[in-house]
Amino acid sequence: MPGYELALTKERVLIDGLASGASVVSVHFAAPWPQSIDGWQRDFAMFPQTLADLAAQAGRSAPILIGGDFNATIDMKPSRDLLTNGYRDAAAQAGGARFAGYSRPDWSKRGSLRDGWFADCRPPAADT
Repeated sequence: MPGYELALTKERVLIDGLASGASVVSVHFAAPWPQSIDGWQRDFAMFPQTLADLAAQAGRSAPILIGGDFNATIDMKPSRDLLTNGYRDAAAQAGGARFAGYSRPDWSKRGSLRDGWFADCRPPAADT
């Protein structure tokens, strides 16, 4: 998908029991460090419209599965802001607990941010 700093790809897959299939989106946002944070902020700023476009393309009953490296954690406001308009955190939906996406013991010394959360997403009127 054009306009992002790094790869963002989408494919339609057929899943038994789903009449219309599902969209699977792979995300890799720019890192906020060590380069300028501008690309990371642009990626996050563009993504809500991308989510709305995906939901419109998918229709009311087709699931959209989004996963990847947002270079952020769910504890960060930009990540939480994405969980709107029917998009939800798949781990929370499945009853799972949060987990550390970047588990290196020296993460604070390196200043790195990695995420490990995935969103199991559907358009607003659909049940998951």
